[in-house]
Amino acid sequence: MTHMSFGRALELMRTGHRVARYSWSNHSAYLSYQDGVLMISMSVGGLQAWNPTQADLLAEDWGSYLERPSPMDLDYSGDGDRLQSDNRPLRDPAA
Repeated sequence: MTHMSFGRALELMRTGHRVARYSWSNHSAYLSYQDGVLMISMSVGGLQAWNPTQADLLAEDWGSYLERPSPMDLDYSGDGDRLQSDNRPLRDPAA
């Protein structure tokens, strides 16, 4: 699992990817970039403009947003790709 800076996350958003912070407790929340505006989705169908905090800008726990898997889909094989304790699968698609 790869974490990235906000700068790298912004690059991904500009190419159409959705991103999220690993530390966010709302696992369905993600950011997207639409018409030059950062948008956050906190729930299905709910997009609103978003402004990052200083903590968001300096954070290194950004990743590409993927749907949260069911517990049966988790990889516990010990191969280094095991999901973290909150099961949130974030990765940099370029990695």
